[in-house]
Amino acid sequence: MRWMWPTIGAFCLGAWIYFGNYSGPAGLPLPALGEFVNPTTGFWRNSHPALTQKSNQSITSGGYVGEIAYCEREVPHIFADELLAVVYLQGYTTAHDRLWQMDLTTRAVEGRLAEILGERLLPRDRAQIREGYREAASRASANWAEHFPEEYALLEAYSQGVNDYLAQLQPKDYPIEFKLLEYAPEPWSPYRSALVVKSMAQSLSSRASDVAATYSRQQLGIDRFLDYYPERNPRQSPIISPSVVYDFEPVDTSEGKLPTATISEQGSLSSGLSHQKVWIDGHLSTLLDTAQAPDMRPMRPHPFNGSNNWAVAGSRSGTGLPILANDPHLSLTLPSIWYEIQLTVTDGPSCRGVSLPGLPLIVIGFNQDVAWGITNAGHDVKDWHQISWVDEQHERYYFEGDVLNVSYRYDTIAVKGAEPLIEKTPWTVWGPIVDTAANSQYAWLAMHSLAHETATDRPHGEFGVFRKLLESRSLEEMEAALVGFQDPSSNFVLSSREGDIAMRPSGAFPLRAPGQGKFVLGGDRADYGWAGQIPPEHRPAQVNPRRGFVSSANQRTTAADYPYYYLGGFDDYRGRYLNRKLAQGESFNQRAMKELQQDAYSLLAEELLPLLLARVDRDNLDAEQRNILQLLGDWDYTYRTQSQAPAFFNRWRDRAYRLTVDEIPRDSGYLSIEYWRWIEWLRSEPEHPIFDIQETETRETAARITQRAFDEVLEEWADSQTNWGEERNTRIPHLGRIPGMGSGLITSSGSPYSLNSIKSGHGPSWRMVVEMGSPPEAWGVIPGGSSGNPGSPHYDDGLKEWAAGRYYQLPLRERSTSEGIKARWIFATDN
Repeated sequence: MRWMWPTIGAFCLGAWIYFGNYSGPAGLPLPALGEFVNPTTGFWRNSHPALTQKSNQSITSGGYVGEIAYCEREVPHIFADELLAVVYLQGYTTAHDRLWQMDLTTRAVEGRLAEILGERLLPRDRAQIREGYREAASRASANWAEHFPEEYALLEAYSQGVNDYLAQLQPKDYPIEFKLLEYAPEPWSPYRSALVVKSMAQSLSSRASDVAATYSRQQLGIDRFLDYYPERNPRQSPIISPSVVYDFEPVDTSEGKLPTATISEQGSLSSGLSHQKVWIDGHLSTLLDTAQAPDMRPMRPHPFNGSNNWAVAGSRSGTGLPILANDPHLSLTLPSIWYEIQLTVTDGPSCRGVSLPGLPLIVIGFNQDVAWGITNAGHDVKDWHQISWVDEQHERYYFEGDVLNVSYRYDTIAVKGAEPLIEKTPWTVWGPIVDTAANSQYAWLAMHSLAHETATDRPHGEFGVFRKLLESRSLEEMEAALVGFQDPSSNFVLSSREGDIAMRPSGAFPLRAPGQGKFVLGGDRADYGWAGQIPPEHRPAQVNPRRGFVSSANQRTTAADYPYYYLGGFDDYRGRYLNRKLAQGESFNQRAMKELQQDAYSLLAEELLPLLLARVDRDNLDAEQRNILQLLGDWDYTYRTQSQAPAFFNRWRDRAYRLTVDEIPRDSGYLSIEYWRWIEWLRSEPEHPIFDIQETETRETAARITQRAFDEVLEEWADSQTNWGEERNTRIPHLGRIPGMGSGLITSSGSPYSLNSIKSGHGPSWRMVVEMGSPPEAWGVIPGGSSGNPGSPHYDDGLKEWAAGRYYQLPLRERSTSEGIKARWIFATDN
C-alpha cells in the first residue's frame, strides 16, 4: 500500500507531461494542454483586461492618420480626412475584434478547414474547391485590380490595416480559437476579401433546383410534375406591386433573336441563346431517360436564408418623413455575422450601420441624408449542363460541332496530421465538373454559376456600390450606385431625407427564355446558355408608390406581367402578411416598426389550422383530446414562446404533410412540395390522389390523413408536452461550435413563417429602424456584441437586448463628441 500513492502520483505526472506537451493525444481534438493553460500565454491571457477592454492609445500607422472612438458598447466610430484612411482604420479595428472569424470565414469558402481541423473536414474542403470558389475569388480579385483600381485601392488599405494589427501581435495575444486549434493567423489580402464576397454568394445565390426537377419530372411524368410544382403561387403578393407599368421594350428571347455565344480567353461561355424548343422539349427527354436518384453532394444554402425590409412614406409616418426597417435573416452565431461600425470622412459623409468582417465599408446602414437595407431576392443564378463526352475518360467533349479538351485546376489541400492532397478539378466552357462519383445525380455535370463570372461592362464594381451608397445624398444617387451590383441578387430598400422611398431588386439577373434553367440543360451548344443579363434599366423597381410603402420579405419579385423569365425560391407567407399589415396601418412611428419586426403571427397557421380542425372527428374524443382541440381553437396563430398551441400545431402540420407526400420522402431526390400547394389541395381538392398513403391498401383522403396525424401526435403528446420555446430550441452557438462559448435557450417569440423569423440557430441577425430627419434617428441591435473574444464583456452584451426585443440608439457621433465615449485610439504616421 505504501507504493500506491507514489505510483498514482507518478502516473498523473506522466499523463500531465504527455497531455501537456503533445497535441491530439489518443486521437482527441485537444491542443497541448500545458501551453494552453499557461497563465501568461494560454487561454487565461484572453481574459486579461488589456485584451477585453479598449484604452486610450496612440498608434503609429503605416501612412494613415485618423481616430477610432469607442462607445460604451465598444462599437468603433472611425474619423479620418480621407476614405482610404477610414477603411484602413476599419481593417485595423475589425481585426482587433474579429480576427478569428475573418480567418474561419475565408477558410470555409476556400476549402481549407482540414488544414486546422483534420481529415473529417476533407470532404467539405473538396466540395468547396470543386465548386470553384478559389477560382471565383481569384477571378474577382484580378477583375477589381484591372478594371476598378479605385475600389481595389480600398481593399488594399483595408488589408494593410488588418496586417498592421497582426504585425504587433505576439502568439500569447492571439484569439483563443487560434490557441485551441494550434495555428497562427495569416496576412490579409484583397483575395481574402474576395473569398468573403463569394461566401455570401454561396449562401444567398445557390437556390438552383434543376437537377432535382429533372429527376422529379422523370419519375412523376409531366402531368403530375406540373400539378405538384406550379411555378407561381396565385396568392402571393409580389415585392413590386402589379400596379407598376413596364414601359420598356424587353429583349427578345424567342428563337434565333439573341446573339451567338462566344468563348472568352479564360475558357468560359459569355452569352447566347436560341432553339428554345429543342432543349426544353427535345433534348430534355434524353436527359430524363438517364436521370437517377441523387447523392446530394453540392453544398446547399440554409433554406431560411432571407430577410425583411420595408419603408413607409412620409404620408404614412408620424414624423412626416420616411421610416425604413431591415432585419436580415441569417445563421445566428457568436460572434455575429455583422460588425457594427460608424465611418466618417471629415467634411464628407458620415455613415453608420453594419459591415461584414473582412470587407471594407458598410453593407446595411444610413448617413445624414439616406438609408438603405437589403433582403435576398432568391433568384436562381446557377444552371447545370449535361456534357456530351467523347469517351469514358471524360477528358474531351463536344461543343458547337468541335471536340474540346477539358482544362484542369490543381489545388493543394493541406490536412492537419496528414500529407497534403492535390485536388484535380476538370473545367469546361460552362464551369467546373463538381462531382464524378457514379452514384451522384451530379456526376459529370458542369456547373454554370454567376459566382464564377467577372463583369467588366458596368460603371463600378461591388465596392463601388457601397462606396457610392455611403456617399449618396439622394434617391437618384443611391439608384445610380446599385447599377454596379452583381451578386447575390438582392432587394434594396431605399429612403431619403427628401421624402423618397423605393424598392430596387438588384443584381446580375440572367437573361433567360421561358423555362430555361428549370431542368438540366444540354452542354454541346452555346445557345443552351444565358443571353447575358437583364439590362439594369429593365430591372423591376417601385418608387414612391401611391400606397405609401414598399416592402420585401423574400417573396416573388414581380407579378406575372413582368416581361422577363426568372426562377428561384420564394417565401409564401411573410411577404403577404407584411403587405397586409402595412396596408392596414394608417400611421407608423419607430415603435410600430420595431413591433412589426418582432411580430410572431403566422399566416401559414391562419390558412392551415382551420382546414385541419374541420376534418377532426369530434364524436369519440376524451376530455384531454377535447382540451387539445380547445387549445388550438382558441389560438390566435401567434408563436409565443410559452404557448403549447404552436408546438402541437407544428407537430400535427409536419405529420400530416409527411403522410400526404409519402411518395416523395425527404432526401429522396425529388423536389419538395411547397406548403402552399398542399394547403390548396386541402382546401379545394380533399380527394386528390396525393392524399393516398402508399403503404396501405385503402384509399385515403385529406380527412383520413388529418385524423391519422392528429391521433399519432396525441399519443406522443401525453409524454412529451412542450411549449413553443422548448420545441423550437433556439440557441446561438459559437461560430466554431466550441462548447461553452454559445448562448443558452432563446425564449423570444417567433417562427420560420413569422416576420420575427426565429428558428433553431437562425433568424434576425441585425435589426435596424431609421427615421429620416435632420439629423436622422436610428435604432438597431445585433444578437451579440462587438468583440469576438469569448472572454470579453462585449462578446454577447447585445444578446439579452435582442432577445427581449429592445434596441440601442444609433447616433451619428461627431469627432469632437466625448459623451458616451470610453476610449480613443489616435493613429499617426511615423514621419
